[in-house]
Amino acid sequence: MHIRHIIGCMSGTSCDGIDAALVRIEDTGLAMRCRFIAGASIPMGDLGPTLLAVQAQHPITSLEFARLARELSLRHAEVVRELVSGHDRSYKADFIAVHGQTLAHAPPLSLQLFNPATLAHEFKTPVVFDLRAADLDAGGQGAPITPLADWVLFRDQQPCTILNLGGFSNATRLGARPEDTDGFDICACNQLLDVIAARSLNQPFDRDGAAAMSGHVNVPLLAKLESLLERQASGRRSLGTGDEPASWIDEAAAMISGPDLARTGCRAIAQTIARRLGAGQKIIIAGGGVHNRALIAEVSHANGRPVVRTDETGDVGEAGIPIDMREAVCMAVLGGLSYDGVPITIPRITRLPGQATAPVAGSWVFPGGLPSGITIPPVPAQAVATPAPEAATNDSAPIAASPPDRSHIVTELRNPRSMSLHELSLRDVLAVINDEDQAVAAAVHKALPMIEGFVVELAPRFESGGRLIYIGAGSSGRLGVLDASECPPTFQLDPGRVIGIIAGGDGALRKSSEGKEDDPCGSHHDLAALNLAPGDTLLGIAAGGTTPYVHGALRLARDRGCLTSLLTCTTLREPPACDHFLTIETGPEVLTGSTRMKAGTATKLVLNMISTALMVRTGRVYENLMVDLRASNDKLRDRAARIISHLTGLERQPALELLDAAGGLVKVAIVMHRRSLSATAAVQLLDSRRGRLDAVLSH
Repeated sequence: MHIRHIIGCMSGTSCDGIDAALVRIEDTGLAMRCRFIAGASIPMGDLGPTLLAVQAQHPITSLEFARLARELSLRHAEVVRELVSGHDRSYKADFIAVHGQTLAHAPPLSLQLFNPATLAHEFKTPVVFDLRAADLDAGGQGAPITPLADWVLFRDQQPCTILNLGGFSNATRLGARPEDTDGFDICACNQLLDVIAARSLNQPFDRDGAAAMSGHVNVPLLAKLESLLERQASGRRSLGTGDEPASWIDEAAAMISGPDLARTGCRAIAQTIARRLGAGQKIIIAGGGVHNRALIAEVSHANGRPVVRTDETGDVGEAGIPIDMREAVCMAVLGGLSYDGVPITIPRITRLPGQATAPVAGSWVFPGGLPSGITIPPVPAQAVATPAPEAATNDSAPIAASPPDRSHIVTELRNPRSMSLHELSLRDVLAVINDEDQAVAAAVHKALPMIEGFVVELAPRFESGGRLIYIGAGSSGRLGVLDASECPPTFQLDPGRVIGIIAGGDGALRKSSEGKEDDPCGSHHDLAALNLAPGDTLLGIAAGGTTPYVHGALRLARDRGCLTSLLTCTTLREPPACDHFLTIETGPEVLTGSTRMKAGTATKLVLNMISTALMVRTGRVYENLMVDLRASNDKLRDRAARIISHLTGLERQPALELLDAAGGLVKVAIVMHRRSLSATAAVQLLDSRRGRLDAVLSH
């Protein structure tokens, strides 16, 4: 069975946020079966008011418009990052379908702001957008575009009506076949209620409908508002910004309280919806308005029929589609239809003229050009369920037609001393490996001045609160994570002080994820949660020195003012811009290109040096003892007692008793004995000496 995973993104007319949904789709065309996998949402933040102003036709310069498009696209990237980092990493989206932010809709003109290149570049995934344009160009209204997606998603629920309580309320009345399905806009909904909240409640929206729940309906004003909304609902016009009854809101706000105004608005919307839908079918509701308790109470009362949420429509064991994700899920479905060559609109719904056939919609951006093996399908005359072209598997990423030539890199060269491995006895194979390993320590020794220079600059930053971040891919990344994970127990260090990041996430520690290393922007997502600061230090680890994932991290960290360094085992022709190069020339590997061997050994040695020397310089070591050790298990209690005995002369049992009195802290125990202090006083004295035991004991 053909299976795809598609991400759909939606930002509504309220300009309050962006939703993204990952959808698993079996089969193709109108035969699709869809399952919601995961969702993510982010607020629009400070972009919201600007977008609303542009919707209201306030003037803006071309430069400001370009900046707005870029910021909006970056917000889309942010929500997709949150989505893909929050679900099982075994899922990889085949492509992303984006609606974009509607800034104007007055057919034949419509503008959905979005720059697809931002997502295509960062996620190395095809992006489809501009889903309304084809219908508009064919003479239609370009809206509603969700009815066909609703039919795909909810056809097993029919007969029913899907009611979306979004910026504007709209409905899909499902038929047995797609051509029997109807869809239409009804009236202003959240767009109206949000303006009421802004002008009479002094808040962007009425959270949960709390104000409306406490208010009362003003009957004379209700009649006037219903008359205005009824004109919107009576035709089949596609509604958009500018259809809010702003003049009524201004008049009403001067006459009644905010809560009464909000409740009156909810009642008018609900009764307009009830008259438009008529009696009969059950209603399945979705959209942000479902959170408004007053609105839902009014809708349920006015319609007098069963009202079911979309997240209550799943099969046994499945929860259906979250109410806030229905439109994002619809975008994923429409993207799948577009890819399959199936028109996404129904002619009589979008009012295409005459006998016009709905066109295939969507504009596509493919990262790095059209991937090998993927073709744009032809437009069928009467498409119903056209099979999709073979798509990339979930485990794969687009493969470059010609990968970079790395034949000049020393770690990729053949080692003349190991060319006959397959002919050697087992003892001789082991001897060759051991002989080659002898050279690793010498290569590290040669690089000591470089390592020293790096630690000298790193130490004061770290002592002032900065972090040390290792980042790499494959074996290099695993070694960085290993060293970072050893620092908290060895030196009683907060886990957030030395951090290891590997391309592909923690799952890559056990399962190979080398494909992630080719993305120069992949590290940007992994570093985003850290909020890099100028006091931080980033050490990129790349045995061959060319890993795009690591180079991208170095560029980002340097832009943030961090100290940067690259640890590599080969001399680079074109080194990246960073502050320190730590080059360990280990030469060709015994097994050609297998940098887990000599290069991996060298990397482990150097990371041991850096972290240990850093802890010595910052006072976490005294003599050659782990005096910052916290005794959290029997092995560490034994070691801690021996350290205390060494530095105080106490026998084992008194040392253990002193350790317990110090709360398991070795340094504190030593100061308590050497300075005859209580545990509290010992802690205070250490704090006054920045935690340095040598400074305490020397006075």
